[in-house]
Amino acid sequence: MSSLLLRIIIFFCVVVLPTIVTLCNASEAERGTVIYQQEALEVYIHASDKENARTLAHFCTNKGRQKGTKYRVNVSFSAAYERRTQLIGSSYTQFVKEKIYPNLIKLCGDIRITEIEMSMTQQGESSGPKRFELMSFAIADEGESITYTNYHLNHIAEAQMTMEEIAALMPENVAHLSPLNRGKVLYEDDRITVYARENPWCLPLKHSRTRPSPNAGLDIVVPVSYSELHQWLKTHYEYFEHKIIKPLIESSCFPGSTVSAKFYQKGKSAYLEEVSYGFKKPKPQAGYAYSSSPRPLVFTVVNRQPGLTREARLASISARKAEREVWNSSCKGIFCWLHGGQYIQAIYDNNLNAIKKLDRKIDNAITLWIRRNLGNDIANTKHQDYSLLPVIADTYLYQYQQYALYKCPDNLLQKTYLYKNPTFEMPDYDGLSMPDMGGEIDSATYVVPTELLPLCDKVCDAFGGNYDRLIINSLNVRPALGTIDGVHELLDEYRCDRPDVKQFEDNLARLTFAYLDNKHAWLTSIEDVSTESLGTPKSDVRVKPIAPPVVDNGSTAKTIDSAESENTQKPKTTEPQRRAIAKRPSSSAPPQATVYQNKTPQINSTAENNNAINYEQMNSEIASLAEKYTARLNTLSQDFQKKVLATADPRTRSKLLAEFQQEMARLNSEARKETEKVKAKYKRN
Repeated sequence: MSSLLLRIIIFFCVVVLPTIVTLCNASEAERGTVIYQQEALEVYIHASDKENARTLAHFCTNKGRQKGTKYRVNVSFSAAYERRTQLIGSSYTQFVKEKIYPNLIKLCGDIRITEIEMSMTQQGESSGPKRFELMSFAIADEGESITYTNYHLNHIAEAQMTMEEIAALMPENVAHLSPLNRGKVLYEDDRITVYARENPWCLPLKHSRTRPSPNAGLDIVVPVSYSELHQWLKTHYEYFEHKIIKPLIESSCFPGSTVSAKFYQKGKSAYLEEVSYGFKKPKPQAGYAYSSSPRPLVFTVVNRQPGLTREARLASISARKAEREVWNSSCKGIFCWLHGGQYIQAIYDNNLNAIKKLDRKIDNAITLWIRRNLGNDIANTKHQDYSLLPVIADTYLYQYQQYALYKCPDNLLQKTYLYKNPTFEMPDYDGLSMPDMGGEIDSATYVVPTELLPLCDKVCDAFGGNYDRLIINSLNVRPALGTIDGVHELLDEYRCDRPDVKQFEDNLARLTFAYLDNKHAWLTSIEDVSTESLGTPKSDVRVKPIAPPVVDNGSTAKTIDSAESENTQKPKTTEPQRRAIAKRPSSSAPPQATVYQNKTPQINSTAENNNAINYEQMNSEIASLAEKYTARLNTLSQDFQKKVLATADPRTRSKLLAEFQQEMARLNSEARKETEKVKAKYKRN
């Protein structure tokens, strides 16, 4: 009987009493219990349970929290995001002190609160990306002393807010303090002091049963702030990691160890930066000769993270914002916050002039790479202008199925593109051959809206756009790489049925068609191009077929119903557009070497150079040179094949191959020099 009575008392205290308190002091909403409300703003605690009383009991007793005195509330506002500070008032700290802390006490009774986390979001079912901010406040003296200690914002808010807005919200105070009792002094001079954070501070060099904790490492005290740290270390120590850190690690730590080091400004509590020092393989430099032996490890900075100071955090945010603004140009609009958002916004705005200016930057970068790596001859024989539009279109259409398939399941088509690789015979060094090699089939399946199928037929291929992206990846064109990241963000953050997304798709199709129709003169006149030149979307750009369309080669593209799972279909076999795959030689003929010759551009007869140049004769001499060196290279190739077939020793064959490659490179270099001499002769004349 006493046990039953005890259970009733516990139930009343834990469940019934909080419910009564809630009815007296708070109102209920779908998302939780509202503890404070004003015009266009309300503060609530999150409803994590269907039964509100259980939610409140869990919240007020702080079950499951490591620190039993931290409480989190949510602030939701219906005004424009820029007006949220006007709703809160001039001081966030004052808002917490006057509105949140007293209402938490009313809701939960006599509780002890040492920290309040306040998240801020905008009300409404917006189909766009959600900004999110989180602020922390330290509570002392039963709410009389409240200190703003931390500010965190998600990547969307970070990208959309200016640095001035972020700096105004970043607190001066930092909740995390440095250790009061530092460890042993490992190094000291008149400028810095290096402490062991713990003992041991790394994995010991000699065998030990005591292993370092995850917090082990070094604490380094310096006399400068975060903004001065790197230059100060370089000025006074030049190679700080080699002069100070490496000897400490080599004398005390197991070989190959990576050690964390936190830098503190003297007299300050928050660390400036955390740096991981260790060994890693160096990146190959230009002109690096391949070797079968592994490259030696070098001691260097493995990782670098900004610390907890206000200055360090703002510098880190500024660097991330700069990384997003890859085009180094101003931008205003809905998509500007995305990686490479200037290009995506230009598509949305149908700003053809801006797109061509950005394309010019990529085109110049590609030309410069070709000139540095392949020579001026190839760089000067440019056959078309480059644009990022087909790459964006192909990426967007191929990724559409991953991001939008379940958000916009209606009016979709599934289409598979195939490419059959050519067959060839593989010669054997013993005179045998393996016929009918190759013939592999590459395929990629796209799921796109029916109205975007005409665009997909122009840019989609059997490789899912990988070859298109391979160009900008291999050339490391940073603005282009950033813009492709932005395309993924657009699909991830925006609903596919938004009007602005539909407008982006319309303009992407129109602009891509315009480039494909004029890619040989796309960048001829940029400044004179009108942003209205393309007009309104053409009716044939986004066609809405009544019945499943018939592909021109007889295969059908199947319409996907919203309740239908993935369906197979008759694929279309088509050669990928803009691909040039060389056919390999057969066993009946030796491999043929090719000498690349420059197509000399024709110069108008009204050019400023008064010395007439006989281009026909010059081209004839260059063609003769090409024929001469091609014959020499073919002879070299035949001799190489005979020598290889005459020996079975792998080492001898490897040596012959190396000699063949060296001689072929020498002949190609000689051919280029002779060609340049011919050009120079006619230029002088």
